[in-house]
Amino acid sequence: MFFNATASAYAATRLADLAPADFYFGRAHMSPIEVSNRIRHGAEAVRRDRLEARRDLGMLLLAQEAIEDWASRYPRDPWIARDERKLAAIFVRIGMIDARSGARRCDRVLAHTGHLASVSHPVRVANAKPKHKHHRFLGFM
Repeated sequence: MFFNATASAYAATRLADLAPADFYFGRAHMSPIEVSNRIRHGAEAVRRDRLEARRDLGMLLLAQEAIEDWASRYPRDPWIARDERKLAAIFVRIGMIDARSGARRCDRVLAHTGHLASVSHPVRVANAKPKHKHHRFLGFM
């Protein structure tokens, strides 16, 4: 059933709405496939060890920048919403100030591209106030 819903959503997308796989975005010149790979690596790092994921935060922020560039050129590409949801979840789990900023950037991209209404993602958790006054050093989660 999930496959049918996903297939029909992608079938409704015109080919012109999709970013080419060999097109590069952002300062790091990442393709949509590389962005997905970086996000997958970040998700695996968060599952293993949050400290390891924090070391990868710079690359995840570059992936976010690439998605922002990608969304400005191909706002109806359905992969944007998928990658932004995953990236926002990673940023929330990392829990540093820069990661919270990245999660808010995900929220803005989803709102700008019109995908926010159909997305339930953890960015609102990232916008919550930290419980500990030293959250900058300890991480907010």
